[in-house]
Amino acid sequence: MRTSHLLASTALTAAALFAMTPAATAATNSGLDVTAMTLSVAYGEQDSLLPDETAVLGCNPALGTHPSPTRACRSLARAHGDIAKLAPKDGYACTLDYHPRTVTAKGTYRGKELSWQGKFPNSCTMLAETGDLFTFADGRGLPLP
Repeated sequence: MRTSHLLASTALTAAALFAMTPAATAATNSGLDVTAMTLSVAYGEQDSLLPDETAVLGCNPALGTHPSPTRACRSLARAHGDIAKLAPKDGYACTLDYHPRTVTAKGTYRGKELSWQGKFPNSCTMLAETGDLFTFADGRGLPLP
């Protein structure tokens, strides 16, 4: 099994375990807004690709395997959970190279089911257009600003 598939499996397991914790159950039952999702990035053009990189993100409190959960949660909050409306991240001057990326987010945002997929021509464009949400992806050797 490739390391990335093992990591994806581990991340999905972590998200499932978080969802079953007493804290998450109590939060859901008490009407609190629970945000927990798995974020993934696949490199290539096919929709059926397994993710190459995956992170788990929880908000309220910010936690998970995402390297900057607080920033990612703030980005989601500013967009009211609508990933398509995330504010672009400044500082990216992207080239026109074509190395497609497919990103997905699945889980819940403030107790409501969330399932979103986006396609981008390269890592730079992906990172520029999704703010802090997919910053865990290394871009396959491309430097992050």
